[in-house]
Amino acid sequence: MAPDDAKPLSAATPGDAVGASAPPPLDSRYTQSSGRVFMTGTQALVRMLLDQARLDAAAGLVTGGLVSGYRGSPLATIDVELWRA
Repeated sequence: MAPDDAKPLSAATPGDAVGASAPPPLDSRYTQSSGRVFMTGTQALVRMLLDQARLDAAAGLVTGGLVSGYRGSPLATIDVELWRA
């Protein structure tokens, strides 16, 4: 591929209208079932827990989850993000 053919990641693809639609709501990172979802690493861990709960429920399983940690942990904000979700 020639350097002129390279397209930056932020460039629109053909057919995309700039500003055609409003951005998705912020909580869509936990509810959107297809397409791209932008999130932090902590939010990805929360999404993984929520997705597993959804999969279990869809399979007819009654399960629970447990997240544990300690003060000062690099993931200390995961509890806040779980409550937010």
